[in-house]
Amino acid sequence: MDLREYGRVLIRRGWIVIVVAIVGALAAFLFSRLQTPIYRSSITLLVQASRPSDY
Repeated sequence: MDLREYGRVLIRRGWIVIVVAIVGALAAFLFSRLQTPIYRSSITLLVQASRPSDY
């Protein structure tokens, strides 16, 4: 197939690509809304004296 034929197929069947993209985005959105949120955090605290007399 040459490039023109690919263009014709894309023009005639381009709606399928758009529908699949929309359905995929909608499915991902619904999946993310149905999940239970999990919150996690961590911290590392380093304290150093700036002067020897601060010990």
